[in-house]
Amino acid sequence: MNATQERHLLRHVLTMALLITGGALTLMGLKIPIKAALADLLLDDAWQHAATTRQLVKPWPWLDSYPVARLKIPRLGVDQIILAGDSGAVLAFAPGLNDHFDAMGIAVISGHRDTHFNFMKNLDEGDLLRLERYDGNRSSYVVNRLFVVNSNSIQIDTSGAGHQALILITCWPVDSPVPGGEERWVVEAVRLR
Repeated sequence: MNATQERHLLRHVLTMALLITGGALTLMGLKIPIKAALADLLLDDAWQHAATTRQLVKPWPWLDSYPVARLKIPRLGVDQIILAGDSGAVLAFAPGLNDHFDAMGIAVISGHRDTHFNFMKNLDEGDLLRLERYDGNRSSYVVNRLFVVNSNSIQIDTSGAGHQALILITCWPVDSPVPGGEERWVVEAVRLR
């Protein structure tokens, strides 16, 4: 093999290595969006089943939760499935309904600011929120308070909302590029009678 052929072979090998590396990096970058899109399809299918049969069903076997509600905010075009519980495993896929407060007639829903609850920065007092439960129960709420609290001292104060409230919680500031933080953005809405 002469020097020209060796250079040509070397260029070919380097080109192939770069193409393979670029393809692998592209696939790694698409992994999360693909998983999110698939999760959304499975969540929607489980929601449709629950809303039709009034029976809770897991969207996939290893998720320790199931769709229990659907949140709609007409002004913002928000339409999200809500899962039972608010653990990190649940919030990785969808907003979660806190079981403790729900038993008291107060729906407390948490979500990540950089994904499902990014819309919260656009909510205003007076906005209409609709919550449909898997059992067919539908409620409408109007936003009456928006405020920031420290997560170390957060307490759900429903004295102003009564026992028929919808409370949405996410990290604050909503547009922060830094994960975590101690502050929470809270949106309180009262049920329309």
